[in-house]
Amino acid sequence: MSAGHDVAKEVKIYLKVFAALAVLTVVTVGVAEIEFTVGLAIAVALLVASVKATIVGLFFMHLKAERSFTYWTLVLTAFFFVVLLALPLWHYYDGNNSLLSSSSPPAKATTTTQDDSSSGDASSEVTKPAEDLPPAPVNTGGPKTATFKGVVTLKGDPPKMRPLIQIKGNADCATLHDSLPISQQVVVRDGGKLVNAFVYVTRGLEGQTFEKATEKKFFDQKACIYSPHALGLQVGQPLEISNSDATLHNVHMFPKKNKEVNRGQPKQGMTFTQTFRRAEAKPFKVKCDVHPWMNAWIGVFDHPYHAVTGEDGSFELPKIPAGTYTLTTWHEKLGQKNQQITIADGETKEVSFEYE
Repeated sequence: MSAGHDVAKEVKIYLKVFAALAVLTVVTVGVAEIEFTVGLAIAVALLVASVKATIVGLFFMHLKAERSFTYWTLVLTAFFFVVLLALPLWHYYDGNNSLLSSSSPPAKATTTTQDDSSSGDASSEVTKPAEDLPPAPVNTGGPKTATFKGVVTLKGDPPKMRPLIQIKGNADCATLHDSLPISQQVVVRDGGKLVNAFVYVTRGLEGQTFEKATEKKFFDQKACIYSPHALGLQVGQPLEISNSDATLHNVHMFPKKNKEVNRGQPKQGMTFTQTFRRAEAKPFKVKCDVHPWMNAWIGVFDHPYHAVTGEDGSFELPKIPAGTYTLTTWHEKLGQKNQQITIADGETKEVSFEYE
């Protein structure tokens, strides 16, 4: 009778342990859908994992029967929890200025260049000092009747872009092209007009609010190439992502302030809509893990004053209040340039940026 009672008691304990582990698994899945900061996400993940490991150790490994051993196990668990939490946070905070509050602009801008290697690895950035941004001007808003417009150019001979020869090794993609497409990393038209350069207001809009952008934008995977190659969005603006090819693609995005996105689209015609909750300090890379030559760049801004240069290298930022602004152009290969410009009500100000 006693033995049967003990067995029943043990069964109840294991059922409770099973229930606890199941609940913690649901919690793990649930918190993955919450927009945590990176530091908080790491802390929550390690905390849940540590609790689950402790439960398994105490009951399935019967450590609860070894009291002194259990105490030491808990002490070591706490110690390694702190170490494992500190290491990734230290690495992240040490190398990522984007954790700074958006209300505290960085003291120095950076120029980045990106190696268009076959791996398409976003970690291949090379960062070097750039010109300091001017002090943030104070503009109070007002009638939105001014317009910045202009062109971004590249002086001298553009770098020669290589054909995307990797496409030849993929039959599904190779059949979609009569000839090998050329890398879109640096696209220059007649007269040095630079295509796919971002142009946006960096400073001068502090304290102002803007209507939410509801117009849907589109991002496609067509002929095993991302289209468009460079795209700007406002915070909360819907982006419809589609697969026009009859082959598997995935969209792997590497934002700094928003959650990483990695979605597969195995069938032609599949779509999903993505939004971003926070502005990014600079455009971030998008790549396809299936086809490493596929890459693009997306910028997310907390205002509507951003553009990507077209086939003629031109851009336009309409309906902006009079004031003094810092305009920035950013290009994936050529880096960043800044200008401080004052514009009056109703004025159309011509602006030019030149890379060398």
